[in-house]
Amino acid sequence: MFADHDTSPAAWIRHRRLEHCRLDLTNPRLHAQAVQAIAARWGFTDPAHFSRLFRATYGMPPRDHRNLVPEACANRQQPCAE
Repeated sequence: MFADHDTSPAAWIRHRRLEHCRLDLTNPRLHAQAVQAIAARWGFTDPAHFSRLFRATYGMPPRDHRNLVPEACANRQQPCAE
């Protein structure tokens, strides 16, 4: 199944965890939580590693993504990194 999508199970899981972090970072109810706390909640215990992965995936650091205008992230099916 993963070979058909040119990915590995580990890469798919990592992407899903990053996606949950991205959604949590744009959730106004979680704005008081530190970026590190959100990352740790989804299994990213090394802040530098999380930041590098997030930037590589979404084109900006997690803190910048969090500070985007909420309307820009209204369509949560697509990343707000454009």
